[in-house]
Amino acid sequence: MREISIACAFLVLGCLFAEPPSLSSFPPRPGAAWSADCCGRPIVREEPKLPPEARDQTGWVILSGVLDERGWVTEPKVLASDPPGVFDEAARTAFDGWRYSLPPTAAGKPQAVREVREVLHFGSRHAPSSMPSESGGGGGGGMPGY
Repeated sequence: MREISIACAFLVLGCLFAEPPSLSSFPPRPGAAWSADCCGRPIVREEPKLPPEARDQTGWVILSGVLDERGWVTEPKVLASDPPGVFDEAARTAFDGWRYSLPPTAAGKPQAVREVREVLHFGSRHAPSSMPSESGGGGGGGMPGY
């Protein structure tokens, strides 16, 4: 019985300090291309609006979206989160309002459907921009105080 208690304690501690998986570890969305250097930094970035009960918690959310021809995120989707479900809706709703800069060569030309991925960190143990985004985006930054 004692071994089970110790194993559970290590599992809980591991979850508290778990880092998000690599963005490249998720398969591309059907019909969309993804690459680590896709899109540059977000030029419009909505901050998540968290419910009061989530403001004292820490965690992360990995999001995926498809960029339209103007760089706006569409079809936002949560790929993974820790703790599950706590920050998902606030992160997804905020990410739906992001816009990315397009490469200069893209001006006025039809673009392939591109997937963008970001990691958003929540809580005081994460400083802003604590984890660079593999999408080439703005780093997913931290949300201190949320």
